[in-house]
Amino acid sequence: MRVNVKCFGMNHRTAPLSVRERLCFTPEELRTWLPVLKQHYVEECALISTCNRTELYYVPRPDVDEFSLHQALLSFKGVTGQNAGGGFYVLSSFQAVHHLLKLAAGVDSMVLGDVQVLNQVKASFTLAQEIGVLGPVLNRLYSVAMHAAKRARTETEITEGAVSAGSASAELVRKIFGDLSQKSALLVGAGETGVLTAKHLHGNSLGKLIIVNRTRERGERLAAEMGAEAAGVESIQTILSEVDIVITSVAGESYVLDLPMLRQAMKQRGNRSLVVVDLGVPRNVVPEAAEMTNLFLHDIDGLQHIVNRNAERRRQEVPKVQAILLDEMIQIDHWFATREISPTIHDLQKWVEEIRQKEVERVQTRFSSEMNSELTKLTKRIVNKILHEPMSNLRSGDQGDLKKAASLLRVIFGLDSELARTSHQSSLKS
Repeated sequence: MRVNVKCFGMNHRTAPLSVRERLCFTPEELRTWLPVLKQHYVEECALISTCNRTELYYVPRPDVDEFSLHQALLSFKGVTGQNAGGGFYVLSSFQAVHHLLKLAAGVDSMVLGDVQVLNQVKASFTLAQEIGVLGPVLNRLYSVAMHAAKRARTETEITEGAVSAGSASAELVRKIFGDLSQKSALLVGAGETGVLTAKHLHGNSLGKLIIVNRTRERGERLAAEMGAEAAGVESIQTILSEVDIVITSVAGESYVLDLPMLRQAMKQRGNRSLVVVDLGVPRNVVPEAAEMTNLFLHDIDGLQHIVNRNAERRRQEVPKVQAILLDEMIQIDHWFATREISPTIHDLQKWVEEIRQKEVERVQTRFSSEMNSELTKLTKRIVNKILHEPMSNLRSGDQGDLKKAASLLRVIFGLDSELARTSHQSSLKS
């Protein structure tokens, strides 16, 4: 890898939450801090900050001590060397680029194939673009990471199947009912699991969702986001007789759905079946409900086989994703190599153009303005055709030889010799 890209940070594998949470940056903080970082320490940068990781990607300035850069990141959050803890890593060049590609493709996330991480990468680099701290290197790296992630999603099954309780419950009811567009569900609990469950139900085109939460305001907020309805806890009994599905995810020691409630609901429902998924730990639904006619109860342990099966399915896709990442690494390495020889290509084109202009100027007085216009077009076409093949070969050549080829060109054509250039220009005038 021919570029000085680096990554400094920590993640869920290297540092506990108590450390990670102290280095969690808000978008507002990034808008303030990243421009300062670019002004004093780096050529370009972007920072990914989530509950599972804080990672700074950057191209360092050659005259800046990187230790001071890392200390600047810590001190901005009021963290010192004494209380920062371990778990930091510094990745350079190939490792830093590969790490970002793995992250975007979902093979370095806490949940294998988690698409939410891709959204976090997008948001971080988009913010960096907006505030003007990205440059050509990280812009290119971001573009390749997005392309790698797209290929991973479309060419493999790394994101397929439910691997969380919320997504597994949605997958379960979809398998039971098939088309959910004509079905209704009651979700009890708007905590983290409840939010994820609501999103997955919404993503499966559920016909109607009613959300009940102990804190009514929180339930209403989630319902507004999902295009659902919100109801109070006192409405649960009535709703039980109407919906096709009930999913509970509430923290507490007492049952949310007890036998009297369920017996009354099933009596009101007649012969209509009810699917109940209990995601609570401790359980939210009285276990004896599983013995009731037309009530089908599934608890968190019953969903685990779905999660385990899908997690293994995703693990089997990792080698395919790694092959995609290797291919993308080859492409970006070639771009970096080509970028190194771009100045040589530019200088050679400029040098040849100067010769062309001088030669045209020598004879233009012999022709009319119309003929001179045609002469200019003709000589430009000749120059372009002569340079096209060598320049194409130079850009697409073997990466190991590109730098040598560029150096050889500069010597052969005297691109670095001001004396040779001056001497050549003098000979043109003679």
